[in-house]
Amino acid sequence: PRLKRMVRPEYPQDALLKGAEGWVNVSMTVTSAGNVLDPRVVESSNGTLFDRAAISAVRKWKYEPFAAEDPRATQPVTVRVDFRMKGRR
Repeated sequence: PRLKRMVRPEYPQDALLKGAEGWVNVSMTVTSAGNVLDPRVVESSNGTLFDRAAISAVRKWKYEPFAAEDPRATQPVTVRVDFRMKGRR
């Protein structure tokens, strides 16, 4: 599925204070209507520091609807959510 609307995650305050950067790989299911279901962390670069922010953002993402014979059809998707200090503060 193609991403239609991406919501940037909020940078966690503790990470800002520490100057920490990292990434979170999030696995989810995308419905044929383009909605995100059951996002979960697969892997993180910096412990759990960014996990909650990544999941919260991905829940708000929207994908392009896709044609499927079964309207309940879904597709598995894994994305990497990056957290970088550049452009922050």
